[in-house]
Amino acid sequence: MAARIPTPQTSKPSGVKNANHLPRPYKLRHFYTPDEVARHSTADDCWVSFNQGVYDLTKLLQRNIHLETCKPIINASGTDITHWLDEETGEPKMAMHP
Repeated sequence: MAARIPTPQTSKPSGVKNANHLPRPYKLRHFYTPDEVARHSTADDCWVSFNQGVYDLTKLLQRNIHLETCKPIINASGTDITHWLDEETGEPKMAMHP
């Protein structure tokens, strides 16, 4: 029988010293409403939903904020980005260029 890994009850602290601009740990839940996700819509507090899950991308953005590829994620923060992914593979769709 495999060992069970307990589900965390709260998010992890950012680990960044003097990170007053990052959100504090929050209680993890099994579901979030679209309105709750929409409240986290900045580069300093970025949640997105896709494939029926909610993901906090704040730390990822803070580590890579200088990259051009972060701009679409920041612009889509607080929304559902399921349409970015291929339904069959779950991989990102390739952008169509004229």
